[in-house]
Amino acid sequence: MKINQIPSIIFLQILIIGSVFAQITREGTAAANFLLIEPGSRAVGMGSAHVAVGGDSYVAYYNPAGLAQISSYKIDLQRTKWIADIAYDYLSVAFPVHRSMVAGFQLISLSMADMEVRTELAQDGTGEMFSAGDLLLGASLAITISDRFSIGGTFKYVREHIWHMTADGLAFDVGTRYASSFLNTVIGVAISNFGEHLQMRGRNINIRYDPSETFYGNNDEVPAKYDLDAFSMPLTFRIGIVSDIIPSRPRLLLVAIDAIHPYSTSEFVNLGAELSPIKFLKIRAGYKSLFYPNSEEGFTFGAGLQIPMVNGVILDVDAAYTDFGSFNSVTQYSLGLSFQR
Repeated sequence: MKINQIPSIIFLQILIIGSVFAQITREGTAAANFLLIEPGSRAVGMGSAHVAVGGDSYVAYYNPAGLAQISSYKIDLQRTKWIADIAYDYLSVAFPVHRSMVAGFQLISLSMADMEVRTELAQDGTGEMFSAGDLLLGASLAITISDRFSIGGTFKYVREHIWHMTADGLAFDVGTRYASSFLNTVIGVAISNFGEHLQMRGRNINIRYDPSETFYGNNDEVPAKYDLDAFSMPLTFRIGIVSDIIPSRPRLLLVAIDAIHPYSTSEFVNLGAELSPIKFLKIRAGYKSLFYPNSEEGFTFGAGLQIPMVNGVILDVDAAYTDFGSFNSVTQYSLGLSFQR
């Protein structure tokens, strides 16, 4: 395959995928919606417009092809107090395994405090407690095809649980990234969460059923189970660009735009920018969910510091603020370590 054919191939992929997604409208029908929470204080500070951005391990969530830009060992950690006192934790590791290949691993955990079990007959509580949460384990691989084009994929295990019920399945992400010489513009395309349907299973669906309530003397406690539906994961299509606005000073001001088409919600656009006034300082701003009907999300702000440590180690400290309208605002903090070779 000739390198100059790559942009045409990407454009053809966009048309095909976009036409498929355009025929699907399934509002609110997906499981594992924690997969829609966007990680990384750098990305969130830029309005989550990150599908074409590369260089940090959080890009595995947005577009695994972006991992190909990593040239050193990286560890990133985020802990966020999400809406309604929900805890969101993200841990990722990325490292080169070859001059043209980068591997990465991700762990996402969503958890909340135990709650009291209440029923129709015991509205003040039964004395029992229950928990709920979600988990993702992922493994990524990005390959550099040329100095301008890279591809990547993530294979992941997804699990949800509540009380004595669980649902789990496998999914994968795939993405491409093409770098142009014009204003150092990069185009990214990715599909996320393509995988199995999730169906809850566990002992809480077991019931005792009376097949004939009008007759006496029959067995009124026949063992039975509720028949639960299976739901797909939140399949998401992203396309975005990021550019250097000031060509004479590369990386001084990056501007990014993403268009997102989720499987189970309406389409929207994310906008973001990152300013680097000095080498170790980043200032970010963005706007999330533009054109999304009745969106609670809006402006985002963030900043980051790169602090040199010993033996070539660099500490990344990032923070991001998101306005959630009627809900409490969310502040995300991230720590990262880069081990320069």
